[in-house]
Amino acid sequence: MDIFEIIVAFIYIYFLYIFYDYYISRKILKKWQRLSKEKKEEFIKNLSKKNQKRLLYMIEIEKDREMEKQKKKFTKVKKKYRKER
Repeated sequence: MDIFEIIVAFIYIYFLYIFYDYYISRKILKKWQRLSKEKKEEFIKNLSKKNQKRLLYMIEIEKDREMEKQKKKFTKVKKKYRKER
């Protein structure tokens, strides 16, 4: 094996790890979203530190996505209102 094949193998393994990590994070987020408020706190306490960080990061990303969606809707409504005037 030459060095190029080794580098490609490490890159491949790294990307697999990233996608697996994202998959696990999404799975935890989906479980968390289905719970009631009381159970959400308990669910977070029962997670490991690493999974708590994953969950908080994914929650932050979801909030950002929601804000972007609301911004887009608001700008559309603004444009429609301006056209009507």
